[in-house]
Amino acid sequence: MSRWRGLCLISIPKSGTMFLSRYLERVTGTSVVFGLEPRSAQQLALELTSGWHPAIQAATVSQQDSTRLMCQRYAQMLARHRPSAQEAQDEPQPSLLSDHGYTNFLQFLINPSMGQVCDPHALIRWASERQLATVFLHRSLPEVANSLALFLASGKSFLLSLRSIREAAALVTELHAPVLAAQTALWLDIAPRYQVPVLSYDALIADPARWIRTLAQLGNLNVQEALLQDDASAYRSWTYRQRQGQSSA
Repeated sequence: MSRWRGLCLISIPKSGTMFLSRYLERVTGTSVVFGLEPRSAQQLALELTSGWHPAIQAATVSQQDSTRLMCQRYAQMLARHRPSAQEAQDEPQPSLLSDHGYTNFLQFLINPSMGQVCDPHALIRWASERQLATVFLHRSLPEVANSLALFLASGKSFLLSLRSIREAAALVTELHAPVLAAQTALWLDIAPRYQVPVLSYDALIADPARWIRTLAQLGNLNVQEALLQDDASAYRSWTYRQRQGQSSA
């Protein structure tokens, strides 16, 4: 048996993060913890008070209450299934972590730069010290950019609400896409050196049962075979709003 006791999933935004994370959670019975480190709503709000890219600031419909709500809900997601500092001394650490590989994901949305991309070497070492096998999930850049632009223009984001799909596409293409491309290239170059499995969104969706089984085996997580689905459309993925939409506290 390998030395791993779980997985650290690093994924490009809009590449199937929730689908993979929640599918693994469901079939292994292991709770997913989102984000490498927790942040309170107050911390998140403070971090968003400055550093907005002028083009994004100008194109965003400013709604202070929406930003506050976003910070509250994002903080709730980061706290989900995460033991407190005191509890962590007595309880085992999470065996299934999911993260986009940024020092601050919300900052990436409002002012993307390579300075927000975590050093893959350090991140892989961080996971290894916790006996977590790192996995990298990515998707073709045009598909990611298209999905992100549609999301930002749909009104589903509590943080950014752009006025049109054309405006969202222009911003994503000019500001976010170069960082996403560089981040992906960086991981694809480094992953083989550390024997980090690289999984594409297309491969995952084409044969989810195979990859779920493979990754669970890598992390020494038990799989309930009866819950595996060969068709990706047969499994409904999850977003953090579904369980938080009734509360703004």
